[in-house]
Amino acid sequence: MVEAIGQFGPGYPTPSRYELSNPILKGEVARTKKTVEKFEDEWKLEGCSIMTDAWSDRKRRSIMNLCVNSRMGTVFLSSVDCSNEAHTCRHIFEYMEACIQEVGPEPCCSSCDR
Repeated sequence: MVEAIGQFGPGYPTPSRYELSNPILKGEVARTKKTVEKFEDEWKLEGCSIMTDAWSDRKRRSIMNLCVNSRMGTVFLSSVDCSNEAHTCRHIFEYMEACIQEVGPEPCCSSCDR
């Protein structure tokens, strides 16, 4: 970010805290939602794969992520701190099942009967 700002030269007015936390942030949220909607349309047409990843951060918290992958690319859906949960198959299944319900459990694509 600093390098990109530097390309505009010295004296470039930096956005205020208000601009960053309100209009700029709201604009980026809207842009991101539109992008995800395009991905969701692709998922319904061509299908997708739901992926999970678990890891530990530097504070030794256990984090589990859910992403959806399709021909358009990968979209991050959610992340949960599961430090207080055992990584049992039941826990992972429940997290994945919630994601399937969010994405939609309909057939993987319009051209197959699964």
